[in-house]
Amino acid sequence: MMDGERRLLRCVIVEQHHDVLPWLHLGMRRKVIATKGLSVVHFDAHPDLGALKNADVCFRPRELVQFLDESEYGISEWLLPLVYCGHVSRIVWVKPDFAKQIQNMTRIIRVGKCEERLAVDCDLDYFKDDGAYSAELEKAREFCLDVNTVVPTNLSTPYILDI
Repeated sequence: MMDGERRLLRCVIVEQHHDVLPWLHLGMRRKVIATKGLSVVHFDAHPDLGALKNADVCFRPRELVQFLDESEYGISEWLLPLVYCGHVSRIVWVKPDFAKQIQNMTRIIRVGKCEERLAVDCDLDYFKDDGAYSAELEKAREFCLDVNTVVPTNLSTPYILDI
């Protein structure tokens, strides 16, 4: 960018987390967003690392959005498909101190297909309780999960993190 040149930052606000996927895919098609090696910084009280029951739909963007729309857990299953497709290589989950699903950590995790569904090779209770843990994965891709707690200062009352 030349001195004095201005670039616009495109911003999309969605109600349901997975509704960002069509915008991400559009940006990838238009070559304004990289198609691989992306990092997602996820501010939320929930990790949203649920595993889809249909791994093959991940590679069909329109069907993926429809699948998530119809899924009981769609709002929490939108990140792992991005990893499985090779778009995302790092997820940074910034969580409030009351979110206990996954403790602060940095870990390399593989996500892949197990039978018909997505699964991970990480044996944390979060994934085991979801039925998403498997040591045997097909077409697996690695990503770095980085979990961090944010503790607001100067608050004298309980708070809710919702971004």
